[in-house]
Amino acid sequence: MNNKYINSFIFLLLIISLVVINFNQEDDLNVVEEDNKILEVVVTSTTSTSTTSTSTTSTSTTSTSTTSTSTTSTSTTSTSTTLPSSTTTITIFESPYSEYAGFEGSNQYALDELSTQLPKLMLQIIEINNIKIINGCHQYGASLSNRCPYGVWDSSGTSPDGTKDADWSLSIWISNRAFSAGVAYDVLLHESLHAFSYSTRNCLKNSTTNYRRDAREFFGGEEYLVDALVLYYGGTYNHYRTIGDLDSNEQTYLEDYINTCTA
Repeated sequence: MNNKYINSFIFLLLIISLVVINFNQEDDLNVVEEDNKILEVVVTSTTSTSTTSTSTTSTSTTSTSTTSTSTTSTSTTSTSTTLPSSTTTITIFESPYSEYAGFEGSNQYALDELSTQLPKLMLQIIEINNIKIINGCHQYGASLSNRCPYGVWDSSGTSPDGTKDADWSLSIWISNRAFSAGVAYDVLLHESLHAFSYSTRNCLKNSTTNYRRDAREFFGGEEYLVDALVLYYGGTYNHYRTIGDLDSNEQTYLEDYINTCTA
């Protein structure tokens, strides 16, 4: 009897032990499952992007938890500039001078404008004597110096071969070289004063003395006389005179000469 109870008690203990063991095993296998699929835990990585740009270069950097990538790109900007085309127009003065040997003409309009700035006395002499003012290279003058002179006063109309009475008698020539050198007005004033000197060729200082001849002797020649007259009329360009400004005796002499011969 006692054995029977003992056996029953042992059997009961065995059943309880199996239940406890089975409960513990289920707890250990506690895995999150859904429809036989493993529920994945997704880890979202943070992507950090830094972009630096200049006018020509940009840099991009990408970082993840396991990978870092750096990319540099360079761009070149090409600028095309189209400049407007330019056209230079040279207007040639159409006049009777166009047929004269040595006529240039590209500065004739400018020369005509400069001539209006001459002293009043010179303008009167030019008008009264119908003196031509020509933009050109006087051919005979060029043959004497082997290059085109800045200016020429030609009273007798000298042809390229040296003969006289060409159509340009009583003419002042100012070349393009004078314009290029920036001395066109100074040369024009100088040559117009040669015309003034020429206009006084019959002026008498007294009953026995020609004033023009006397003035040439006083200053040392025609060119020196004209350079002195340039200074008298406020010019600064002297090609021959090297002694500077007029002194008081020279100033007085020229005043008397001009007043007497233009009275």
